[in-house]
Amino acid sequence: MPKYRKTWTKTLDSFDFNEMPDDFCRVVWLLLPLILDSEGRGIDLPAWVRSRMFPLRRVVDEADIKRAFDFFESRKMIVRYKVDGRSYFYSVNWTSYQSGTEKESPSLLPPPPSIEKEQSGEGQEPVKSLSGGDQAEVGAAESASASESVNASEFEFVQTPFTKMNALVSNKICLTRENSDPDRWDAAINQLVTDEITEADIDAAVTWLTKAGRTILGAQSIVKACAVEKSKRERNGRPKQSDADFEAAMKAAADEYERDHPNG
Repeated sequence: MPKYRKTWTKTLDSFDFNEMPDDFCRVVWLLLPLILDSEGRGIDLPAWVRSRMFPLRRVVDEADIKRAFDFFESRKMIVRYKVDGRSYFYSVNWTSYQSGTEKESPSLLPPPPSIEKEQSGEGQEPVKSLSGGDQAEVGAAESASASESVNASEFEFVQTPFTKMNALVSNKICLTRENSDPDRWDAAINQLVTDEITEADIDAAVTWLTKAGRTILGAQSIVKACAVEKSKRERNGRPKQSDADFEAAMKAAADEYERDHPNG
């Protein structure tokens, strides 16, 4: 997670900002740069935004977050896109307002399909600015420049098994490496890749842990549960142990993580 991000003073004079439906929407827009990665990307799930943006707030309505993001999209303040059926977004004017992000860790989220087309030599229309009025042309030019700066090696980086699994897990549990224990997170993702865990295994593990009332605090929370689900899948839907032993194994996997994190 970045240590700091910039707020542009001209935001106060922006028609887009002042015409937002309410102050909650304005707060979300002002806080948004704090949760985006070095490329201005994020996961397009209200639960992900809420967990990153309001980690200490008990009550934040995800419907309000969705409404805010629908407004941002309607004003072209963000662009939503999908890769492999998963939803992401990016801030169009990211490079206009932020600097120094090249010193941060590379984005683990996949780039928009338009960037992939650029790598293959296909042309694309420049993305329009997200802010209103006289900023439109400037935003479009700088957004196109930002797209061109993504080179082939960066695109290959996000296609590794680790980064694919990382994006999949983040999407499924609505958490990311940045708001977890980074070392334990990385070890867990590597283990899931080594074990050849599938999306179906993750879905089944998350469903079981949720029904059991277990709190998922990071990728490491689901490793053993995923291993059990893989075992079930490989044996045509039946666990290696009896049903009672299987339930005990799942409970032990969840309890082990809770012991490592007594304070939640």
